[in-house]
Amino acid sequence: MSTRMSRVFGWIAVVGLVLGLTGASSAGVILIDFENQAPDPPQVAPSYWNVLGTSAAATLYDVNHTNIGVTISFAGTWYDTSVMTGNGWGTGGGVPAWLDPNASKDYFCDTPSGESLTIAGMNRSQEYVIELISSKYKPDQPYKTDGYYRINGANSDFGTAQFRSHTNGYVNHTVMTWTMSPDLSGNFQLVLSRGTKDDVAYVNAMRISWEEQLPVSEPAGLGLVGLAMLASRRRRA
Repeated sequence: MSTRMSRVFGWIAVVGLVLGLTGASSAGVILIDFENQAPDPPQVAPSYWNVLGTSAAATLYDVNHTNIGVTISFAGTWYDTSVMTGNGWGTGGGVPAWLDPNASKDYFCDTPSGESLTIAGMNRSQEYVIELISSKYKPDQPYKTDGYYRINGANSDFGTAQFRSHTNGYVNHTVMTWTMSPDLSGNFQLVLSRGTKDDVAYVNAMRISWEEQLPVSEPAGLGLVGLAMLASRRRRA
């Protein structure tokens, strides 16, 4: 093999191995509690909750209380002075293990309609799982807890944007879940609306999680091929 070809395969090995190690990111979780009227869930690692007392912009920390460059901001008129009214889910009966009961007892809600929140600073190439708790105890008028929830224009796995926070949320313990990547700006935007003027949409708690992004195998394989060819050449030499 010529010296020139040896150099080519050498570069293939180096570039392939480098590319094979790029794109890796650690798994992570962000927990958000909307409103602070109920006792706060833990605010210590490794189960740190971002407790938002008002709809002011804020930095979001992961569960290890690490600033990873993610922020949340709100648009529209949010009602953020809720009180505990038995909205909490407790434990068991389909309640997700990550949910602190106190985080489901209070909430932000939209007034009058079309409010949104934006979570910025996400990795555009990463897929995330977003879980939203919407719970409101209103047995006398459950139909007045009908809200519409979309993230970046998409419905959750509930199948429809319409979600009844009393029946679907408080009674059935249904969690709205989106599995998706952020938009080109690295944002997730949750938009709330309601069917009639008497309906209200609620957000109690949210979990954003992502798995470790493993290295791609093709470039790494290319690097191994290059190394194997170099090793073969050395043996012949």
